[in-house]
Amino acid sequence: MKPAVVVTMQLPPAAMSRLEQSIKTNWANTIDTPPFKSYAVTCVITFTFGGLRIDGDARVINTNGLPIGGLDAAGVLVGGIFYFNYPGGTGLMSGSVFGRIAGAAAARFARA
Repeated sequence: MKPAVVVTMQLPPAAMSRLEQSIKTNWANTIDTPPFKSYAVTCVITFTFGGLRIDGDARVINTNGLPIGGLDAAGVLVGGIFYFNYPGGTGLMSGSVFGRIAGAAAARFARA
């Protein structure tokens, strides 16, 4: 077993107070000391769990269950990939996989 390493710091009281507040597990810290700063924030939806239905060639499927010629889809607008939750990074992976499939299908459609 390795011996524990102990680090000590000598901080001024004001800095120590800020340090103590920053290591609290309570996220509801009071903001009452100026200077105050504000930043514009914009909320966006990265993706939803719904979206366009596609087939194995990434062609968009209409409400009758038939592919719409020349309309392919990939990435976050495709539905049916995620249901309850999603593992990190899989949004990029589904876009890459279906993007390649959609690109190949679009090239075949353009040549036809």
